[in-house]
Amino acid sequence: MRLEFVYKRLTDGTNHTHFLLTGATFSLKASMQNGQTVDVPVQRMVNGFSADLTSQLIPQRLTRLEMAYRVDRAFDSRSFKLLEIKQTFIPVPVQTTAVATATYVLAPGGWRDALRRQRVSNLATHPLLDVAKLAAGRIVLNVAMLDLSEAWAHLHRENGRYQRYAIRSEGSGLTFKVFAFLGGNPLIWYCVVPNHLRGAAEVSPHVFFSAADNAIAQDAPDNEYLSRSAERFKDDGLELIRYIVPPLEDTRFEELVPKLLAAALARNVVSFGFHRDEKNRPTVITPRHFAIGAGFQKAFMHAGSGKPAQF
Repeated sequence: MRLEFVYKRLTDGTNHTHFLLTGATFSLKASMQNGQTVDVPVQRMVNGFSADLTSQLIPQRLTRLEMAYRVDRAFDSRSFKLLEIKQTFIPVPVQTTAVATATYVLAPGGWRDALRRQRVSNLATHPLLDVAKLAAGRIVLNVAMLDLSEAWAHLHRENGRYQRYAIRSEGSGLTFKVFAFLGGNPLIWYCVVPNHLRGAAEVSPHVFFSAADNAIAQDAPDNEYLSRSAERFKDDGLELIRYIVPPLEDTRFEELVPKLLAAALARNVVSFGFHRDEKNRPTVITPRHFAIGAGFQKAFMHAGSGKPAQF
């Protein structure tokens, strides 16, 4: 029996060659009726992986198959897990004239979530797997998004804006996440996830595209950009923080002054400064309206221990 685990085609169809997937690993373990297990040899294909379950490899009745797909990547000298998919399949014999020549039809048998809990929801199928052609031995891997959150924090460990963001977001009931999209531009996606969505069956995301002339600039190709050290990420994030963080409340001002650099500028008060020309020369005094945080994440912040008001 031959199995193929292929990448879902995204946008231009080249996502299977994305540089973030070069370190992806795939393993397949087979369990037999006599209690023995065997690691099935896996071959890398252009668009995924394949495995052949031969009678020589599996001489006894096959009872269980466990697949594990994982993406790891090093950022600034430290390795991070970006994605992991674990799925169990139950082989159902359809012809058993001899154990060694038995043929099987596979059925989903459960999956592991991010907390390594065994799950049987979603018809016992991992949400990132498409098993529509399972009877033909073909499983599709959806790796459109990779979780860069821990790696991003590592790259920004010397960034003062991110440090202040963490202080400003304490007790908000939000988790800040960063994802890499492998299907085209933009590569980096930022996300704030309300705690009340944990375990939710359905999610209705709100997507905001920042204006092209007021967005975080990526001044290098994707591979080069993510290969930089933390030193190169010390000063970015200004536009992001202004979009998602609300102005500093007057009731918290005195509390946060010792923790926040220039806390007064984070209040809901318009400041002023010189407008500069193309040669960076000061010209006229102008209000800095855009220096006040837009506060998009406030719509999803928890009120005390409860859910956001609109929920």
